[in-house]
Amino acid sequence: MSISGATSCRIIDNTDDFYDENSPDDGREGGSWLHRNVTCRAGYFLAFVSAPIAASADLLLGSIASVASILTGGLIQPVNEAAQSMTRAGGAGLANTYFGLIRLINPAAPIQVETGMISNFVSKKLLNLGGKLRESDNLFTRHVLSRIVYLGSALSSVPLRIIDFVIGIFAALGSLVTVGKFKTLNDRACAGLHIALIVYDLYIGLVKTINPWTKF
Repeated sequence: MSISGATSCRIIDNTDDFYDENSPDDGREGGSWLHRNVTCRAGYFLAFVSAPIAASADLLLGSIASVASILTGGLIQPVNEAAQSMTRAGGAGLANTYFGLIRLINPAAPIQVETGMISNFVSKKLLNLGGKLRESDNLFTRHVLSRIVYLGSALSSVPLRIIDFVIGIFAALGSLVTVGKFKTLNDRACAGLHIALIVYDLYIGLVKTINPWTKF
């Protein structure tokens, strides 16, 4: 349920599949050179152009849905789902733009998409801990400690995403200079450029602080 998922992400997925279909297999000649080097670049160019537009729309609509979800205490699941999916999709806008650009330069650039580095590690730990605490038999643990952990998840995401972003910027510069030949640089760039996921992190943390049993 996101604009990015229906546009830029789908373009990237389809272009990746098309590139694979037209690539030599196991060192043997095969596929179409024209499709690999021209048609696929056209697809990645479309992703590069459409990603920031689609992500901006997702972030705007997702932010509105997030406010509505928080104001209703996370009790309306369709609103929660819209807020979650759109803020998450919108948060990948800069990373998808980079992905389209580096694959436009080098369609064979190896990239494993991750949505963060330090921020992801800490966020997952805190959200998992919050989930365990909310199921505790102890009233204080269930209603107070779980909320403190969820709030900590929201607040910690801002500095951690910024740290990831700084790493991602330097990695992206290195990746562009080396035309996407080094997977480690590409991976770190893509992961670090998910800076706009701050909106998603804040929404999840805050709505869970209000209602730890919010469903998406």
